[in-house]
Amino acid sequence: MAQKITRFWLYLKLAASGSMLYVTLASMIITCLIIYGIGSDDHDDLRIGYVSEAEDPFNDSVTVSLKNRGYEVVSYDDEDELKDSILKGEAEYGFIVRANIRKAVSDDDTDRTVTFLTTPFGIYGEVVKESFAEAYLAAISEYIIEDEAYKVFDTEDEGLPDRLKEKNSEYLSSEMLFDVNVIECDDDGSDSDPNDPGRFPYILAVIGICVFVSAFSVYGRTYKGDIRAVLGCMSRSSRPAESVLCMLASSLPVAMTGIIIVLITSDLKTALGVLLKLAVLIVYSIVFTMMIGRIVRREDTYIAMIPVIIGIQVMFCLIYINMKDYMPMLSVLRFLFPASIIL
Repeated sequence: MAQKITRFWLYLKLAASGSMLYVTLASMIITCLIIYGIGSDDHDDLRIGYVSEAEDPFNDSVTVSLKNRGYEVVSYDDEDELKDSILKGEAEYGFIVRANIRKAVSDDDTDRTVTFLTTPFGIYGEVVKESFAEAYLAAISEYIIEDEAYKVFDTEDEGLPDRLKEKNSEYLSSEMLFDVNVIECDDDGSDSDPNDPGRFPYILAVIGICVFVSAFSVYGRTYKGDIRAVLGCMSRSSRPAESVLCMLASSLPVAMTGIIIVLITSDLKTALGVLLKLAVLIVYSIVFTMMIGRIVRREDTYIAMIPVIIGIQVMFCLIYINMKDYMPMLSVLRFLFPASIIL
């Protein structure tokens, strides 16, 4: 046992002397920080720039509706000022209403009356556009009532548009369309951060992939190089155990760094659960790697398989794209790959 511990310590020093470990750690930490930073943004605090040539009733309705949804709406005098503000980061998104909306509705020609401005760094663009579209449709609903009321109802009652507008206002400000039932339940992700379940699974996915890659890639050095030279000095029967120690020494620092990341982004209870999963992940990664190593006998073939296996895990383990809705079998097949253990 003492000899195994000594060899494990030597393999740790060997891993620390190479660049692969530090590249993996740096990639994992940077990616997790990016995910954590993106996930911490609250779209309710977004600032929206607004430029409009339309009439005040329409503008007032749109801006009030957006503000009621939690957005900060800032009006600008012209298009250039709005663009400059977005480029400087003073506003995340911008809308330019170019047309006389009242006339556009009457002419049934509202297509492309609004220009949407953003930068490549705006991650809530689709959400903001949907919010604006809802506010836009609510604002023009009164114009539609004025134009269509007497076409729909066969009457000459002069008070009809006003009554329809009143009912329209009641409808828009109520939940009459929806039967709202709030059901509180646990997140089926079980190990997700209860304070932020949306971003935590992606952090776990990055950690899991990096732990697997650290074990899988170092095995490639048993074909040729320093580890191959060390194994060549040993008996054939002892080489598998030495390969296991080498992969364990390579993946353990990555796993421990992953635990530190989990502690920073979550809590102690969650970290303990992730620690257990990481232990199983390391064992599974080693077994998986040894099986692939038994099948693949050439170094160049093994190295070529690394990005392929990572790509398959990203797809099969439902890490970034939830494809089980299209292929239900993936819910079972994903457990053939180590990264699924941590999710």
